Amino acid sequence: MTERKRAEEARHESDERYRTITETVTDYIFTCTIENGEVMKKVQGPRCIAVTGYSAEEFASDIHLWFNMVHPEDVDHVRRYSDRILNGKGFTITWFCQNQVITYGTGH
Repeated sequence: MTERKRAEEARHESDERYRTITETVTDYIFTCTIENGEVMKKVQGPRCIAVTGYSAEEFASDIHLWFNMVHPEDVDHVRRYSDRILNGKGFTITWFCQNQVITYGTGH
């Protein structure tokens, strides 16, 4: 078996594990794959409708839907932050869960 074939199989197994996780968790999960500064793939977990009011299909059909949901006072900040992520300058994601602040990222 070639190295490329092993890598493809490993990627497929990883994708399957991720799919299983996103289909069974009760929280909303959003994943965005970025390559060379371009969004290549977005995945909305099945709970997105409960959290956002929009289905995964609605997000898939309107690439700007998530951005249009941002409060007008936050648009500039979100735009700058999105540009940093797309340009590979790192990111930090902070969310609030049951009175805890959880932060994950690669830079500020």
